[in-house]
Amino acid sequence: MKNLLFFFILCGLFSCNKQNDAIEYACFTLVERQCATDPYNTYVKNATTLEEKARSIQAYLKDQGISGTVLVPNPIYTGAVCQSCICPNGVSYQLTLSASDTTKLKSLSLSLVNKSCE
Repeated sequence: MKNLLFFFILCGLFSCNKQNDAIEYACFTLVERQCATDPYNTYVKNATTLEEKARSIQAYLKDQGISGTVLVPNPIYTGAVCQSCICPNGVSYQLTLSASDTTKLKSLSLSLVNKSCE
């Protein structure tokens, strides 16, 4: 009986411990601005749908060193906001990326709104 107990104790000591390598994510709403003032505009100029635009923006972000992003278009907002070029044009995306890329993302002069990832 002692040998069996000793065996189980040893098994517990030498069992595999998986580390939790969970990636922390950050979420934003990326808001397009009027007058083609967003830095990714050369990437989206031939896109015809919001999904194509989202893929083009992801390509821009990847070229800026931010990979593994998830970009989902929101429904288009059609209400008036303002007429200045820095104002939103009604198109926005839900952006999810690794939290470690947040500083890099914020350095790109994009119109971002912090959002909960829930």
